[in-house]
Amino acid sequence: MLGKGATSVVYLAEETSSGRRYAVKTSAREREKLRREAFLLQQIRCPGIPDMVELLEDETKSFLVMEYVNGKSIGQRMRAGERFSRREILKTGIAVSGILCYLHAQHPPVFYRDLKPDNVMITKQGKVFLVDFGSAGTEETGVEVRYGTRGYAAPEQYEGKCDARSDLYAFGALLTAMAKHAKKQQKKDLQQMLEKCRKKKPEERYPSAKEVKKALQRLERKRAGGKITGIFIVLLFLIGGAFALDGRLQREWVPAAEKWEEQGDFWFCGNPVEEGSLPNYQKAKEAFLRAEYLSRTGKVEQKLVEYCLADDTAREETQLEFLLAEFYDDTQKEMEKEKRCRRYLAIAGMYFSFSEELTRESGTNGVEKGIEVLKKAEEEEREDSWNGVIWQRLADACYLCGKSGDSEREQDWCRESYQYYEMLLSFNTENGNRRKNLLRAAELALQFETPAKAEQYLNEAAELPGTEENVFYQQIRRRWEEAK
Repeated sequence: MLGKGATSVVYLAEETSSGRRYAVKTSAREREKLRREAFLLQQIRCPGIPDMVELLEDETKSFLVMEYVNGKSIGQRMRAGERFSRREILKTGIAVSGILCYLHAQHPPVFYRDLKPDNVMITKQGKVFLVDFGSAGTEETGVEVRYGTRGYAAPEQYEGKCDARSDLYAFGALLTAMAKHAKKQQKKDLQQMLEKCRKKKPEERYPSAKEVKKALQRLERKRAGGKITGIFIVLLFLIGGAFALDGRLQREWVPAAEKWEEQGDFWFCGNPVEEGSLPNYQKAKEAFLRAEYLSRTGKVEQKLVEYCLADDTAREETQLEFLLAEFYDDTQKEMEKEKRCRRYLAIAGMYFSFSEELTRESGTNGVEKGIEVLKKAEEEEREDSWNGVIWQRLADACYLCGKSGDSEREQDWCRESYQYYEMLLSFNTENGNRRKNLLRAAELALQFETPAKAEQYLNEAAELPGTEENVFYQQIRRRWEEAK
């Protein structure tokens, strides 16, 4: 037996000739309801809905034979104490909202009416299925709209009313239950989106499953954008470390700033405070700019780029190149010098991080544009401590450009990189960066046929702990010995 409800039982059956397995739902008390379910399943074909095979009947019972879904329901997993990741919650939500989109787009629309954890199956391969269509129906077959499960059914279903927004209420309750069984507390952007699904008044919820799916896709892309941000941070480390500068760029949480960042997130997903509001990029931007620590550390631009990449409408209206160019222009108008420098560094980092996207989208060389922005920052009158940060990023970026080929242009990049590394060596940088700078300077000195300089840098690097075991050091040392 696979499952048991109030009026029916589902068994696992196997066809002896082929070994193929089926789910067989049987009922003696609700035969007409089972016939309705069979008729409905005959009319619909959707990847997330099990196929109906046939309806068999004898004198006392009806048997609905369906495709067998080899997996566990969300309810089973919850009862077993399993925990869900944010990725799985979003992935499940996108899949289920897609099924609802299909059902609600039928003529006439089909309303599922009993969305709950036990009716959503997930296979070992991660495929999501909606099962048990015993309560589903159209408005024409809606005499039993009081079907539903307490805690998941929309309030209006208890009054005999049901439409597409009723399914969205149950959908919000479903994902909320998953969030309560998550591996970690979910971010407020998802919580606010689910609260909008579960508004008591249907007119205050999302207008359609399509809008719910789009909101979830934005959150999923935002989550993926977090991975892009991780790559972005790694790239920044490779070209000179993260944003920290003597601890002065660390995030400073203040209630007002947190409030405005949260408001920006709301506007990106559609602000539930304002009835019927849709995602609004400009209002999100205004809110982020009022979160002072975001503006001060150059993170406004980072958040807006991630959100732009996640929002289909914004991407249609604004190419990434134009968005970054707009940030660059805005930064040049920034009155506060230190904030201006930090924003230059953030924008340059995004040019580096999204260089492949820029090339595909508009043929723009993101690395060269990033270097251009860094050189603009270099022109600023600034404290000595900024010199090391900017020169480090320029040195590493020019080095990476120079190592991308053997043309005259790449040779010019290498020369610029060499100059910046030599300038950096007058600073007391941390051992990790200093070793890298010394070894790259030595490598470039050999490239430009100045072995005496290379020897000087190699000897200085050898005095740092751990250098002798460094593979790059050993390679450059061998090349120097061959060049003597």
